[in-house]
Amino acid sequence: MSDHNEKGHGETEHFNHANGIHANGPVVPQITLTQAQFESLYLQPRDPYIRGGLNKILANPTPLGLAGFALNLTVLSMDLMGWRGATPASAVTHIGAIYFFGGMAQTIAAIFEFIVGNTLPFVILAAFGGFWLYYGTLQNPAFAVAASFAEGNAVEGAASTPYNVGIGHYLVTFGIMCTIFSICALRTNFVFFFILFTITIDVWVLAAAYYALGEGKDASNLIVAGGAIGFACAMAGWYLLAAQLFAAVNMPFNLPVGDFSERILVKREKAE
Repeated sequence: MSDHNEKGHGETEHFNHANGIHANGPVVPQITLTQAQFESLYLQPRDPYIRGGLNKILANPTPLGLAGFALNLTVLSMDLMGWRGATPASAVTHIGAIYFFGGMAQTIAAIFEFIVGNTLPFVILAAFGGFWLYYGTLQNPAFAVAASFAEGNAVEGAASTPYNVGIGHYLVTFGIMCTIFSICALRTNFVFFFILFTITIDVWVLAAAYYALGEGKDASNLIVAGGAIGFACAMAGWYLLAAQLFAAVNMPFNLPVGDFSERILVKREKAE
């Protein structure tokens, strides 16, 4: 696959990823990314002020982050919806995936997004990497977070008001951050916006569930609703992952993602 770097008004530098040969060298087959294609691969509009060109020599880290997000959210959503007898407590059986494929993989992807200069994916992947590390810590029996609220009794601690309200507070504030992400995603594409919009709703629904549990109320319907919304979000994540990987290996077809980069909230330059 190849990329191009905008050098000025109408001037474009082409580069061939596979062979590492600039266009002013030997003639090689190459693909030039349009604005929409660049945005689809890197989940942010092309920044004309970034000149490093590291995205020409480094792999695109975004699919790794999407994979970690989609996999963990799918499993969590199945637990919340109670599929085949699972419960929210079933999360303890996949703590390894939460830590390593959720927290660690997304954090590694975020670091490389930072290196190649993709600000929005960097912040989003780092935030969700931190979320999965937080969630894994909450579920890990070795940390005994719930037990610390009831003198070593994890069951009583998980039902206590301070425990549930504390989680609710965290989810509300995380939802505020996801709202900002959703607004920013309006400059990318529909699928990415849908992912962030639905995860925002999901987080707030689950916050309401934890507040209800903190008041001693039945929150089963809210928990199932949160699982259903999360599952829809995860399916969109799988779709976007497939779209990115298909583009990365030059499939003869593209999965549409609904480009927004030149349609919504476009900054217009003032005429001089």
